[in-house]
Amino acid sequence: MLLAPGAALLLKLVGAIRPTAAVLLLEKVVSDSMRTLGGTTMTTSCFSDLFQGKAYTAALGQLTSATGLGIVGAPLLASALMAGSGSARRAYAASAALAAVHLAMGCALLEETLHLGPKRRVALPAGEPEAAGSAQAPAAAAEPILKPVWRFLRMFTETPRLRLCACLFTLHCMLEGKVLQDQVSILQLKLSWDTDWRSRWTSGLGIAILSGGQVSRGLLERCGEHGLTTLCHASSLGAFLALRGASFWSALTLLVVGQQRRMAVASWLLAEATRVGIGRGETIGYLASLRAVCEAASALAYGVAYRRCAARGRPFHAGVGGFS
Repeated sequence: MLLAPGAALLLKLVGAIRPTAAVLLLEKVVSDSMRTLGGTTMTTSCFSDLFQGKAYTAALGQLTSATGLGIVGAPLLASALMAGSGSARRAYAASAALAAVHLAMGCALLEETLHLGPKRRVALPAGEPEAAGSAQAPAAAAEPILKPVWRFLRMFTETPRLRLCACLFTLHCMLEGKVLQDQVSILQLKLSWDTDWRSRWTSGLGIAILSGGQVSRGLLERCGEHGLTTLCHASSLGAFLALRGASFWSALTLLVVGQQRRMAVASWLLAEATRVGIGRGETIGYLASLRAVCEAASALAYGVAYRRCAARGRPFHAGVGGFS
């Protein structure tokens, strides 16, 4: 988990000192890769060591809130640093400073979760059985650290339930927040939004994700996992219809709930994969690979949808035609 801030610290500093196209491209690729590996992927893997069932779903909601908090602050900080001079070097230097703080805190506070004893593990809710293959089970034989990315296809071949959960997770990944934000930015540029307003909307998206993560626990207790997922789907559809009408701020309100759509499904996937004998960490790795493939495919698909709609003089229809 410390690889992400370590790589970011070095590369952000290089980007601030020598911001050439090659350096910035290298920083983008490496930092994003390490952030995905050492950030959400490793965090969800650690959560799987500590939580199960609905407790795991609720923990993912807290992780979503933390992600939203970062999305709120980063654009505003970057805009403030670049104000006046317009130099992006300040933003890169600030990013390097944040990476240094992250690295220091990680070294001081992070603990290994895989080998926590039963007394340290978080208790399951009353009446909820523990999944097979939990941390108390005997350790499996050592496997290679690196595996082909296409191994995530195993989730589509084991059992019908696992296949259905994987298909639903795939659809959710096609609506990943970062992909959504990129496509919305294109529409905002079409309306001549400047950098400040686009940064404010991105921060608004972060507030929506942060708020949604906080309310998700209550919704989970009242509606259950299936009810919460259905509510998220309905809210998402309403948000995309709002984007079709260029109602960007109204869409943010609906995305408070809509952006939580993947929480319960990820928990179902982990439980079913564990039941059929796939390790928790291995499952998290499969989900990360599937998520990366979906993000790449969805970005291309939405680009095609936007170009076709723009050619017909209706670029905002891509919000429904692509996202829905």
